[in-house]
Amino acid sequence: MLRRTPVLVTAAAVAVAGTLASCDGDSDGDSLTDLESALAAVPATDENLTLIAWTNISAAVVLGAYEEYPNPFATAGLIGYGGLATAVRQFDPALLPATDTDGSAVVSMGRPPDTAFRIDGVDAAAVDEFFAGADGNESELADGTLLVRREDYAMDPSDDRLPSTVLAQMNTVWFGDSTLIGSSTQPHATSLVQGEGESAADAAVYAGITDCLGEVLAAELHSGEASSIGVAYGLGYDGTAEDPEVRLCLHADDPEDMAETIRDSLSSGLEPSVQRPWSDVLGPAEVEISGDWVQLRLTDPEPADALYQVVQSQTLSALLGEDIPTRG
Repeated sequence: MLRRTPVLVTAAAVAVAGTLASCDGDSDGDSLTDLESALAAVPATDENLTLIAWTNISAAVVLGAYEEYPNPFATAGLIGYGGLATAVRQFDPALLPATDTDGSAVVSMGRPPDTAFRIDGVDAAAVDEFFAGADGNESELADGTLLVRREDYAMDPSDDRLPSTVLAQMNTVWFGDSTLIGSSTQPHATSLVQGEGESAADAAVYAGITDCLGEVLAAELHSGEASSIGVAYGLGYDGTAEDPEVRLCLHADDPEDMAETIRDSLSSGLEPSVQRPWSDVLGPAEVEISGDWVQLRLTDPEPADALYQVVQSQTLSALLGEDIPTRG
């Protein structure tokens, strides 16, 4: 048996790798290491479309995202894990992908309580051994094993197999070949394994976003209804370790008007949480229109995750001209 090198996990970095391939028994085995293919693997349910995060871990590894901190791609390297980004640091090596695979990716979807994830590159035999003897109902599904560990949405603080921060995200797990899937509910996990119906790649809410973001190594997409700014948007990472590039794409009914508003904010507006000019917070930026989307491209972000921090602080709407009360 080929020996697989487990990922080294520290408090500062997580070295991970995997191959995100379709889990369906009828799969053609294509490696899903680009955003378009990753979206094609996600069923277009309302729960999934609210938030989809993906990382091409192969590319992140090459860029040194997991080797040192700070690294311009540290956030990009973990963004695909979604709600597991902190929990994965404490995973047993059996649940982590090997570092010696060429095609690697992870995708997560949904918001609590309806969440799911998919990691490829794991050793199925090691995963099987890890869950051996676990409580729950086990059955065969799509050339793999479906293990329903507990009821949908349930949480067990006494679970000694997984970190407490996993919460309900592995209530149901599926593993087969090199893939591990987990979800808070059995139907969610099953739909991700079988991949039936329309995919997120065909969903109207994200139509054109891959063209706007371009070739990125990681991305986080938010649908309009669930996003904090009321419109669908996506954040993507690209570039090199020396020249990282971050792109934000926002859906607009009037792209010309939104683009002009963003340009005005960049030239004279303040980021409300720190009361500093947007140009200082984000660094050099270019604004372009891509169909129904407006692209904000940061060519020299400092820090590299400045835009991600803006998204997390929920002040992005100020960039779009909305008045947000300042702190203090």
